[in-house]
This record gives sequence, structure tokens and C-alpha cells, in this order.
Amino acid sequence: MITIPSYDSDQKAYSLAMKAYILDNKQLYDLSKGKPVEGIDTSRIDLSDLKGKKSSDLQNTQRLREAWIFELEVHISSKRAS
Repeated sequence: MITIPSYDSDQKAYSLAMKAYILDNKQLYDLSKGKPVEGIDTSRIDLSDLKGKKSSDLQNTQRLREAWIFELEVHISSKRAS
């Protein structure tokens, strides 16, 4: 089980966790095309790394998820250290 940080407490961690753990592949694809995702407040998610991606770039979403998880772990570790 994972705990998603609240947006108000840590915006970057919230955004990374949503992309890495919550959104499914179709939702990520739709967001990359600028389409809305029902039930998700996308204004709180940094989509800059998805915008304009080609379909072929999104075929291996596992690689993207791994990068987001790594970035999230580094971010959380740096916050604990400070």
C-alpha cells in the first residue's frame, strides 16, 4: 500500500505519485494529448514531461513510471535529510 502525499503538503511528490502509481496507461496517453481525464484534477499534476509525447514514446510507460518513482524517492529522501 502506498500513501499519496497531499497536494498542499508537497506538490511535487503529489504530482510524481499520481503519474507513477495512480494514473493508468490510457489516462497518461490522454493527458499527453491534452485530453481531460474524468475524475482527476489534472491542474495539480505536472504534465510537462507528457505534453507532446508521440504515441511511440508512450508505448513503454513502465520506463516512465520507473523514472517517476526514482525521482519521487530522491525527492522524499532530500526532504527528510533537510
